[in-house]
Amino acid sequence: MLSAAQIPDYLETDIYHGGVLNTRNMHLHSLNLCIGEARAAESMGALIFENSKVLDIQHGATPAVITEQGKVTAKSVILAGNAYHRLGE
Repeated sequence: MLSAAQIPDYLETDIYHGGVLNTRNMHLHSLNLCIGEARAAESMGALIFENSKVLDIQHGATPAVITEQGKVTAKSVILAGNAYHRLGE
């Protein structure tokens, strides 16, 4: 257990009243992981279209993503999101 006075030894903040230091297993920051994966994908040529509402995905030899702004075709499409997307309803 960490007291409020000990928190700044581990984090660059003093806003927490205490905490638990766990040195037995690993945790990760999911947003930083996502950002790192996106950068890695872009460095290998992937195109990422943020804030583009997808209305439909057409499957097949040349898949296409239909958005409010138009249509994007690709060799493959990755649906990367959380459980709350509305595709397939």
